[in-house]
Amino acid sequence: MEIASTELKAQVVDRCRTAYPVRQPEPRAQRFESFFRDMHRLILEGKIRRLPPKDPRSAIYAAMLFGKYPGEIRATKSPNQLFQALAVVGRALRFNI
Repeated sequence: MEIASTELKAQVVDRCRTAYPVRQPEPRAQRFESFFRDMHRLILEGKIRRLPPKDPRSAIYAAMLFGKYPGEIRATKSPNQLFQALAVVGRALRFNI
């Protein structure tokens, strides 16, 4: 029974492969996961204490993180130029993401 079902699955996969094109994920979707991994690491390390950030250090780290992934996330309330300026300050202070 297992052999028959495996052969049937192979036939269905081959038929689907030729009949319907498979959509590949965009590279941006892969970076979205790394954005959340970096954010989680920064939270665990205590560099980002809360969102939206209330203290300057957390704001700088959040701005640097948003600047590293501009296609995945954007700031809505604060202007983008403010986050870019904070990211420059963070690099000048040698903060690392």
